[in-house]
Amino acid sequence: MTLKKAAFVFSTKAGGGINKTRSDPDVKFAIVGNRRTGTSHLVSLLDSHPEVACWDGEIFDVGEAFESSLYEDPASFLREIVFRVRAHAVGFKLLAPAMERVVDVWALLKESSIRIVHVRRANLLDVYISYRLASLNQAFTCWYGDYHTAQFKADYEECLTWFEACMSHDRLIKAKAQECNIPRLEIEYSELVACQDRVLDFIGVSRHPLSSRLAKQRESRQSDIILNYQELKDRFAKSEWAWCFDD
Repeated sequence: MTLKKAAFVFSTKAGGGINKTRSDPDVKFAIVGNRRTGTSHLVSLLDSHPEVACWDGEIFDVGEAFESSLYEDPASFLREIVFRVRAHAVGFKLLAPAMERVVDVWALLKESSIRIVHVRRANLLDVYISYRLASLNQAFTCWYGDYHTAQFKADYEECLTWFEACMSHDRLIKAKAQECNIPRLEIEYSELVACQDRVLDFIGVSRHPLSSRLAKQRESRQSDIILNYQELKDRFAKSEWAWCFDD
């Protein structure tokens, strides 16, 4: 397995690389939340910090790093592989589908003393648009920006299910972190894009200019992307998500 797409970055950090004899980093963290909320952008930003190493990809997803390893126990995998990187703070991404797959995930986070950075994106229509475009283009992480397929017709029931699932997962994260007494920082997408200082403070590293290797994938308005935008907007007009339709 490899650390990430830019694995060589680790070699520049205080000697870099995996060291299985090294003790845990000072701070361990997981970036949690729903898909398409800016988590990959945050991973890239944080990994540009000289005191931070953040694993790319979703290491507990189907076919990814954990499943590809010889480990059967997620705790051992985290302890012996993920957190053996030479950096003050080491983190990884753990999104909704993976959280459901990892057995006793909240006990794992608590017992491993892992802080969580909870990324949210209030406008769930933007989240849905981002997910649909990424799915249609098979481009969930973009290094160059832009999509080949830039429009689609939205299904009301699918959209509603997406909204409800996102809200439910965010509520669950908040409730379980509180119940398990796990340190949690909640940050909204708009703040994350503008400034990451609260995240840096939370993971105990110095404030430092950060840069992302990712390119923004969507520039168009909602109504330019969703072919049946007005129809969908009318269906949600009396719902709690009416404000998400901002065109």
